[in-house]
Amino acid sequence: MPLIDLKNKVKRLIQDEAGRLKSEELTDFILEALGYFSKDYPHVKIADIPGDGSYLYNLPSDWIEAVSWLRQVEYPVGKQIPVYLEADDYNLYKTPSGEKLRFLRHTPNAAETIRLTYTTPFTKTSLDNIPVSMQDALALLTAAICCETLSRSYAQNIDSGLEVDIVDFQSKSNLYAQRAKELQQRYNRLMGKQKGIGAATGVADWDVNYPWGEDRLNHPRKQR
Repeated sequence: MPLIDLKNKVKRLIQDEAGRLKSEELTDFILEALGYFSKDYPHVKIADIPGDGSYLYNLPSDWIEAVSWLRQVEYPVGKQIPVYLEADDYNLYKTPSGEKLRFLRHTPNAAETIRLTYTTPFTKTSLDNIPVSMQDALALLTAAICCETLSRSYAQNIDSGLEVDIVDFQSKSNLYAQRAKELQQRYNRLMGKQKGIGAATGVADWDVNYPWGEDRLNHPRKQR
């Protein structure tokens, strides 16, 4: 899905008539949502590694330590009935240059190939790899984050000094908080989660954790 199409879908969901969220902010929220989305629906990829007679091999360049995981290791590739190694045939070995794949019982030679099936998070450049059936889920999650931000934005303006403004800002803050809750629940249902998670309302600082328990990816606790 092109980024512009995803932005348009999110805009329709959040109904930001006042235009408080700018295009670059929408991009940031999409990237933030991708981090959470990838935990529920990771990008599954396949990579072939040529053997070289050793037992220690570099992992794919988009492998992310502590985030990616190996779903299966096929070795040697090319058999009519694929041969998948057992979990005790290999491990992930930490080295000063990062994690590597270490064989515990095999040393693939130059005529053999190792095929890895692994996961990695979706990124801005891999949006097109998200299946059509999952694109709505990403849009819902992004819109929930946007609405929670809008709720807090309006809450910050409550101390404007004018009673009519206070009522208006509180109403909009509550409206977007409720909208965030609804969108999050729709995302949870679409992803098969059992429990809907709601958004909090009320006056709060802008940089706080999301009400469903996650720390912000772009503004984590350690940077606040």
